[in-house]
Amino acid sequence: MSNKITAVIILLVIGLIIWVLSRYDLNLVFNEILMLEQSALFLALGFTALNYLVLTFYDALAFKYIKEDLSFGRIGLTAFLSYSFSHNVGAALVSGGAVRYRMYSRWGISGANIARIVVFTGFHYWVGLFVLGAVVGIIFPSDFAEIYPIGKTTVISLAALCLLPVAYYFYLTLQPGKKLSIKNFHMDVPPLKLAALALIVACLDWLCAATVLYFLLPGYHDLSFLEGVIAYLGAQMAAVSSHVPGGIGVFESVLFLFLQSHYRAEALLGSLLLFRFCYYFLPFFLAAVLYIIYELKLHKVLFRRIRDKIEL
Repeated sequence: MSNKITAVIILLVIGLIIWVLSRYDLNLVFNEILMLEQSALFLALGFTALNYLVLTFYDALAFKYIKEDLSFGRIGLTAFLSYSFSHNVGAALVSGGAVRYRMYSRWGISGANIARIVVFTGFHYWVGLFVLGAVVGIIFPSDFAEIYPIGKTTVISLAALCLLPVAYYFYLTLQPGKKLSIKNFHMDVPPLKLAALALIVACLDWLCAATVLYFLLPGYHDLSFLEGVIAYLGAQMAAVSSHVPGGIGVFESVLFLFLQSHYRAEALLGSLLLFRFCYYFLPFFLAAVLYIIYELKLHKVLFRRIRDKIEL
């Protein structure tokens, strides 16, 4: 049933994308893209690179969690490939998990430990969203209400609710040997220091990604950075929850709906298309090239070993 619902959502999103694009002159949209300041584009690309570097520390900390050693180069390569694929394909636990299994298993990491890496990274990704969104909501409820049509009292209440499970999780980190269990989900709770470092990485991850979007917005200085972060967090929460591959269409629709009062439609649409290219498609293309090169080198080595055995 869930697969049917996902398929229906995807079809609705595709229909929505076609409908939105049909309403606007694409020539005007691309003209708006060309009018973006080069400095803003370079800053966006720089923060994209920084964000993907930050993502590698999820996996680096996960190796501390499973108490295994692997060179940072191999961890970094695997993390970049897995996040580039999962960001675009969706179903991060499956797509990113498949890439990690393919890579890490070749370097002697067991399937059980790879599964623990996937759970550790995915779990703290959400913890970071909950904490960052909650902190912003509690400290700056007026800015939150400026972007989304929610009263300040509601914002503060929802933010406080988001912090409750996080507070319980960090309470468990003070008790060695504890397990976190939610329905079919089970996780050995890491020590406080490791959990705190993972939370810092997660918050940096979300902030870097929001910064990429912020610099690509038309006349980004007309919108405060805080409002840009709030808009990004809300849109990504909707996108990830939709289970649509890469959140494509859902992410853009939410931002378009709530930011259209700040910008001209063609300019905003151009910025969202450029963000999709810079943050999703470009890393995905680079990751695909790197993975092909890696596989070719690996098979070349295997072919050489087979040839040497035959000659002997």
